[in-house]
Amino acid sequence: MGRTMVKVDPYSIVFLAMAVFFFLVRSVLRLRTESERSPVTDAFFYRLSIIAAVLGAVLYVADKAQWHSRLEAALTPVAAPTIAATTKSAPVVDSVPIYPTNNGTSAMIDVVLGVQPLRMLLDTGATTCLVSEAVAARIIRDGYGVRQEAVRFKMADGTIRTLPTLLIREVQIGRHTVRNVWAGVSSAGEMLLAFPVVNAIAPFTIDTRARLLIFHTSFNSVGGGHFAASTTAGKRNDSSKLPA
Repeated sequence: MGRTMVKVDPYSIVFLAMAVFFFLVRSVLRLRTESERSPVTDAFFYRLSIIAAVLGAVLYVADKAQWHSRLEAALTPVAAPTIAATTKSAPVVDSVPIYPTNNGTSAMIDVVLGVQPLRMLLDTGATTCLVSEAVAARIIRDGYGVRQEAVRFKMADGTIRTLPTLLIREVQIGRHTVRNVWAGVSSAGEMLLAFPVVNAIAPFTIDTRARLLIFHTSFNSVGGGHFAASTTAGKRNDSSKLPA
């Protein structure tokens, strides 16, 4: 059988030891005086031993009864219960992230041309998209584009360029899909997303602090997304397509 450990308050042990010590000092003094009559010091040590014994006994009983724990619990202030404030979740915003470029003067957004994920420069002054020859070749290869006749375009800097064109069957922006998007094919590798393509989805605003392009769509979207027809057929940049 194991031994049972009895925990005793250290203060009660100290006072009991002091009581024994004072009693022994009193006894030694009485032996030296060789008198049964108690001198002043004898009475003094007697009272000290009695006081120490009483205090030790009181502390021992208090420790067993856990009085100090009850007193501490009674004196400890009880914190008032707190109720967490319920916050309404913010409505889901129909948006796509934008990526500032050119020292913050322009913004790029992620799109999918056919099945090709790309990051394109949003050109709010353009009326027709531009894609590179390599991207155009991949779109045609994947079956999402058809080459069209070459068209003369007036560029933003006023120059006139003749470029082949491409009809892209699907352009995805966020959860939205725009069908039949016209684009010029640039040998210089330009990748521009025209304003009418984005605007065909819904009116939109750009939050530069949150870096979001936010669509102001209605609630009648199809299957959680939105399908729109492109309004960019045969147009590019600041003016309409020029006759070839």
